[in-house]
Amino acid sequence: MSRTERIIFIDRQISSRGLVKRKQVAKEFECHIDTIKRDIVYMRDYLQAPIKWSNEKQGYVYTHPFDLLDYAKEESVLFHVFLRSMMNNLGSSGLHYLPLVSSDILKRSEELIPSEYWSLTKSIQYHAAQLEHLPMKTFSQVLTAIKDEVSAEIRYVNAQGRYSERKIDPRLVINYSGNWYIVAYCHERRELTTFLFSRIEQITLTELPIKPGISREEVEKYAQSASGMYKSSNPRWITVRFHEPAYWKVNHQLWHKDQKTETGEIKGKKYIDFTVPVGWSAEEIYARVFAYAPHGEVIGPKEFRDEWVGKVRELGERV
Repeated sequence: MSRTERIIFIDRQISSRGLVKRKQVAKEFECHIDTIKRDIVYMRDYLQAPIKWSNEKQGYVYTHPFDLLDYAKEESVLFHVFLRSMMNNLGSSGLHYLPLVSSDILKRSEELIPSEYWSLTKSIQYHAAQLEHLPMKTFSQVLTAIKDEVSAEIRYVNAQGRYSERKIDPRLVINYSGNWYIVAYCHERRELTTFLFSRIEQITLTELPIKPGISREEVEKYAQSASGMYKSSNPRWITVRFHEPAYWKVNHQLWHKDQKTETGEIKGKKYIDFTVPVGWSAEEIYARVFAYAPHGEVIGPKEFRDEWVGKVRELGERV
């Protein structure tokens, strides 16, 4: 039996009966009482469970309600399935070393799953919508630049096919929707910028130190600044609207942690508005709205609405 099963048992006993005894748990799982002592210490120190010994009840109790473990069994299954799927996806990206360690990592995640839930791992699947090949040579050099805090020189091609030579300070690597990105300080633009790995045609490390004064907190704030991968130090807000039947497809979606959501009706039909921050480009937002055409639209502000209308007209001219 795994530690997860013992901890869940302890939690369920306290939640349903008000207390649990170490001997009771040791007998249930046929293990030494010292093992149960370690489990209780783990719950208190790592899970922040409000568990303590009660002289009055002669057992362990919660000093206040604790709900972290309410769905522990289900979450352990999801964790294993997600890990298994991600490892399969990464293997498909050309990570040849992965099979050598995957069996050990997966085995560790299996130990978290209660035995009666094990069969359910075959009934849940996780599929990435898209998967981009990760150029390992470039990835290795980027990690070295981050580790050694040195600049790199790259040859980069943008979304319009234009090439440029850039000097960058790599600070963070992100996988977003199956694509790999670098958050780096761009010496040409003099600000943090996002670069797509697959568009880096050449990279050379330098011995020059990265620009001082940009903290880890600043980089993290930038990475969380806007919906999608078009980031900015000064994000703007855009509002998009989805009418029925698209309303029923998106009404539970979260595009950004600071998203504002409003619902309403027009002529008896439901609609939902998402207001989210965007970076230097709203192209990704437009693409999402187009995916639900003709039942999605950009509401505002005016600059975004006008740009959206222009794209709709251009599309109409091509049809």
